[in-house]
Amino acid sequence: MARRAVLFAFVLVAVVSVLTPHIFKGHVIGSFSIPEDYEQSVIIFVESVFIFLIYRIYRRKINSLFAEREQIENELKNSYEHIGRINNERKLLKDFMSICQVFPGKEVEKVSYAKLLSYLFVSVAKSKEGLVRFIDIRSGKTLKELYYPSGDSGAMNFKLSNLAVANGNLEHATNREDINVIESYYQESPIKCVLCFKSGRNEYDKSLLRLLLTHIHLLFLASFSRSALR
Repeated sequence: MARRAVLFAFVLVAVVSVLTPHIFKGHVIGSFSIPEDYEQSVIIFVESVFIFLIYRIYRRKINSLFAEREQIENELKNSYEHIGRINNERKLLKDFMSICQVFPGKEVEKVSYAKLLSYLFVSVAKSKEGLVRFIDIRSGKTLKELYYPSGDSGAMNFKLSNLAVANGNLEHATNREDINVIESYYQESPIKCVLCFKSGRNEYDKSLLRLLLTHIHLLFLASFSRSALR
């Protein structure tokens, strides 16, 4: 609709421009005489201003349409990326839970923890190393630590304060600013579970990370309860 209106306006201006020498041949208004050349010059000037205004309106409309198109394309791109991320998370959760299902039993506990940490650090945290610590907040003692890579306890070289974790002060729980400390969602136990890994350039899904850490936390609590009953 806008394109047709602009085209009609251009055609109208073109027709008037062609007919200007034939229509405007000078006029006399009272005692004032307008020469033909001056009159035609004024008409041509008015036509030029009119064309410029139409061009500005049309250009503004085109820019608005391009901006709207770009916004729609970005929204579609973000939607596809979100769908892809959701599919990846579903697959990750499915694989993660398949390991959890075969977890009980000493013979598979060590292997299962290693697989779970691999998913946790590599696939979600985007980190090459880290640890998971289980802390008894009543005594402040460390009950267990799980390292990734397995057994590499000194690779990260940092200190983690159990007291700070017990008090919920995770931001000041380590002596290094480049270490992320994330806790499990499960807070109904005197045993806390925290995840520590080095900050990197890659972004990570904190909510998914805490969800998977919560599963590890609950698995440890179940295993710890069985050990206490023996």
